[in-house]
Amino acid sequence: MSSGWVKLHREILDSKLWSCSDATFRVAIYLLMSANHEARWVRRIQIERGQTVRSLTQIAADCKVSRKAARVAVRVLVQDEFITADEPFGAHHGTRVTVCKYETYQLNESDRGTPRAHQGNNQGNNQGNNQGNTNKNEKNKENEKNSLEKAAGGKYRVSFEKFRNTHHACRNVELEAFAEVCRSFPGADVEACIADFKINNSGGEITSPVALFKGYLLNSESKTTRTVGRTGTGHKAWERDDN
Repeated sequence: MSSGWVKLHREILDSKLWSCSDATFRVAIYLLMSANHEARWVRRIQIERGQTVRSLTQIAADCKVSRKAARVAVRVLVQDEFITADEPFGAHHGTRVTVCKYETYQLNESDRGTPRAHQGNNQGNNQGNNQGNTNKNEKNKENEKNSLEKAAGGKYRVSFEKFRNTHHACRNVELEAFAEVCRSFPGADVEACIADFKINNSGGEITSPVALFKGYLLNSESKTTRTVGRTGTGHKAWERDDN
């Protein structure tokens, strides 16, 4: 009973309790300090947070007042709605006292602060959650983009880098466009074709290196088909099936 502590809310200054007699005020603070900070069972009845079980004799002894003064104090506190009192165990087994505004007087640590502070905390939490959701969405989009890129052209990434280095006009080619061309020729040895592929820009600006490479693959495929038909062997760029 002598260990621990309780909070004394400033709201008490504006309540009827502040103008009551010394004995009543002492009993009120005693009941506030005696109330459970968490629920527990007493004689098969659960005594909730903010409640306590006390007899008039015990209240009088602990508050160092007469039993009559204790009885009057309890009656006044009930009338002023500071507490409620009932006898779930019978008249001779103590009174269950409930401090009406216990949650106001004894806020949890997680609820600490004024309404303005709560509002600020809520706004801060909402902003933090929104920022977290935004970052999460951006990360998900990036992961989705990487997954799509990997699924679409990951197989040809090494070949793609070699292709981009064949000519300065190939530097702006996108992986997906290159991969799409390569998928159109599943029997081609792409790296061998890249090694043989040459761009002749004597005719002016090169607008589509990928289209030129596709034409080269198509031409090589045609040559291979003719060669296989005559000799049973194919062009070196078509000797490996990537699938």
